[in-house]
Amino acid sequence: MAPNLSFERELFNKGYLYVAGVDECGRGCIAGPVLACAVVLYLPDHLNNPIEGVDDSKKLTSKAREKLFPIIAKRAIDFRFGCVKRSEIDRYNILNASLRTMSKAVMNLKHKPDIVVADGRFKPKCEYKTKNLIKADSISYTVATASILCKVMRDRIMVSLAKRYPFYGWERNMGYSTSYHKIALLSYGVSPQHRASFKPIRDIKHLISENSNREEFIFDPQSITTHSADQLS
Repeated sequence: MAPNLSFERELFNKGYLYVAGVDECGRGCIAGPVLACAVVLYLPDHLNNPIEGVDDSKKLTSKAREKLFPIIAKRAIDFRFGCVKRSEIDRYNILNASLRTMSKAVMNLKHKPDIVVADGRFKPKCEYKTKNLIKADSISYTVATASILCKVMRDRIMVSLAKRYPFYGWERNMGYSTSYHKIALLSYGVSPQHRASFKPIRDIKHLISENSNREEFIFDPQSITTHSADQLS
């Protein structure tokens, strides 16, 4: 079920007008950065005239997210991103990296919210009153808008990185550990954008180092048909 603004109505009835929702994406990937987005909405503008189609970004198609991006951006009072690079993820661990990127997104806001609603159990470090909500992107309309902007922006980053590292299918898997991605790792090794602290990457590096004859793992992703590549993604 999509967020129906009932949570926002509760906040409005308590006197909150400017509400910020913050969400992160890319936490479960084995490559690329983790990104967060904070979106500030003026509730009176949305309670009786919500943006049609807003939902948890994971439930939407890429096409639907791209369509919603400019609409949300136009109707938001403010929105900002926070990013933690692969090197920082390996340095701080993914939990701390996720908290850092959410904190960055909130601290980057130019418009001060009355309250920040954060997805998950942990509060971003900020000067504002904060409320945590488990599965907030499925409950809070405001957080759902943040999840959409965040997912679209990170996907764009991964598509851009795929042009520099074209072997791993990031333009399709966005850095997640798909079969295609893992087979490509065995063939081409680990790139500078892979998270060295993650177990799948450690296992791949160990497997490659143990096999003196890597030819048995070599394959050319470009030679796979579109149908086959889709099955691997």
